[in-house]
Amino acid sequence: MSTTNKNSKHVTRALPFLVSLLLISAIIITTGCEKEDPPQVKEDLPQVKEDEPIEKEAVKTEDDFICGEELTDQRDDNVYKTIKLGDQCWMGEKLRYLPEVMSSEDGSKSEPRYYVYDYEGTNVEEAKATENYKKLGVLYNWPAAMNGAESSKENPSGVQGVCPEGWHLPSDSEWAELESYLAENGYNYDGSVADPSDIVHLKRQKISKSMAATTNWEETSQHDPKEGAVGTDLSKNNRSGFTALPAGLRLPAEVGDGGNFTFKGLYANWWTATAQGEDNPDTALSRDIAYYGGSVGWGSRLRDFGYSVRCVYTESR
Repeated sequence: MSTTNKNSKHVTRALPFLVSLLLISAIIITTGCEKEDPPQVKEDLPQVKEDEPIEKEAVKTEDDFICGEELTDQRDDNVYKTIKLGDQCWMGEKLRYLPEVMSSEDGSKSEPRYYVYDYEGTNVEEAKATENYKKLGVLYNWPAAMNGAESSKENPSGVQGVCPEGWHLPSDSEWAELESYLAENGYNYDGSVADPSDIVHLKRQKISKSMAATTNWEETSQHDPKEGAVGTDLSKNNRSGFTALPAGLRLPAEVGDGGNFTFKGLYANWWTATAQGEDNPDTALSRDIAYYGGSVGWGSRLRDFGYSVRCVYTESR
């Protein structure tokens, strides 16, 4: 056999090894050149219109409920959108459960009270036929929202309250978790991302615009709006899909010119499952969004205020 033939055989046998070596080198080079994606800011997030389906990935839970799909309340057949935000599954609308209804003058800090904005009768079917009920849901005093349960600071609260079976009234801690998730994941109105080490109060400062619906809010022409105000350019609202509508509230008789409905179009308010404390037996903690501001408000309110309720799925973790 000639020297040429011998060399050809050696080259032929070496080819598979050389090809493998080249492929491994290419993989190593490619992997080493990969870069982390930059943090996603508000401009990159999808805008969710109020009446459009919430475009979030559906997440199946342990009991086969899929967060992101519709929920039917078996008590009254009301149907609600749901939305996955971080590790939580929230109702995408205000609760509309209405076992009875009272006029705005009928208030209590200790007994359940249920209201529909601007409805002053006591007929449940009449109240349910109103546009305010269909669009804005029910206003509850804190005893109605809690449905006899004790206050809770836990996360999750463990308080079903007025919510459907399998859902619960979120505690102050659960609202704080939502606020932290939004602020840390690009939902601030200016596209900034909060530092996870920041206190929750700071994380509330810029997220209300991403939570507020794109309709029904008063424009901010009445006052000089704050930066990132909900009522400025409504088309930029609701990037999170939370779809907060300004349902107004029932004002207690002892607060100013109270015993009436007020602030529809201006404020969205929700109860938490957390009382203010033993030193304040007549108050409970709440959240609110105002048309003229960019932050989510945290406060202690008298329990006979009529506020909205949002429920969280109990098995969402």
